[in-house]
Amino acid sequence: MGITDRAYSLLRAYIGREWDRIEKAPGAARRELDEYLDSARGGSADPPQRTEAVTTRTGQRKETDLDEAYRVLKLEKSATLADLKHAFKTLSERSLPTNFPDGSEEQEKAKAIHERVQRAYDLILPILDPRLRRFKSLWLE
Repeated sequence: MGITDRAYSLLRAYIGREWDRIEKAPGAARRELDEYLDSARGGSADPPQRTEAVTTRTGQRKETDLDEAYRVLKLEKSATLADLKHAFKTLSERSLPTNFPDGSEEQEKAKAIHERVQRAYDLILPILDPRLRRFKSLWLE
């Protein structure tokens, strides 16, 4: 068997194994894959977003974590990855605790703000960056 045939057989086996793994994927992973494939085929150009409405006992709509993250970074729902990175860099630099005197009340507030900005960035980044979704789904042996 030549090297080309061997490479073809290995690739075919790998694809078969991955296909079986995808078919058995849990609901959320399967939906993420389907959304990615739809966007790759030109289906929906919008990035997948969690838009579930959370309602309190009084019937008022409560802000979800994702909505709060967009608000913290002052981004629109239609923001791009470049917009996210720019907003994060600007807010992160402004809220660095090292910019304030040690032990001061301002430093404590800046630390809390800096953590909120970081959490918001960490929540939105996987939605806007398709590379993270791809790498997160890789299965290494």
